[in-house]
Amino acid sequence: MRGTGLLRGVLSAVAVGAVLCACTGRGGAPHAAPPTASGHGRLTGTCTVRTETDPIASRFPELGRIGSTTWCGMQPASAGRLAGAPGPTDVRLFGVLRPQDVAAVRAYLDDPSYAFAAAVPQDVPEKIRDVLPTGARWVSSETFDALVTGGHYDGDFYVDAVSGQVVFDCMNPDRKDGPSPAATPG
Repeated sequence: MRGTGLLRGVLSAVAVGAVLCACTGRGGAPHAAPPTASGHGRLTGTCTVRTETDPIASRFPELGRIGSTTWCGMQPASAGRLAGAPGPTDVRLFGVLRPQDVAAVRAYLDDPSYAFAAAVPQDVPEKIRDVLPTGARWVSSETFDALVTGGHYDGDFYVDAVSGQVVFDCMNPDRKDGPSPAATPG
């Protein structure tokens, strides 16, 4: 039966693809690899860089006082949007912050309950990638992500185990002291 052989071949290809996808997901990337410009598929708009600390500190107080930050708020691209995809009021907040108190961030890294593992920031806007620390050893933790987001929005956080800097990549992050984010005018 020729059809059965073809079906087995297709199913084998699908199975191999599924295994490859599972093995290259979050935490599967080696820590030596640089952050990428494409990855988990979040849509991106124009990144107009900002450096104000208040909009970031008010969303991520778990990271302590912020020494400096470089970030952008982007409306996801709308061309070819599918039903249920991000709409015009959605904002992707992406950036890197340098904590004033690196020890406060390192305390999370030292806590085994967070189970940080090597991971590489994905879909990094070029203007943000240019300011990331060189020689970084990025790690992430789903438990830490859940702590910061409180389960209210989608967010990924990557900590550089060397410098203590934190990359954040969130959709519609809540201010913990006021209004929601807005896209950076560009």
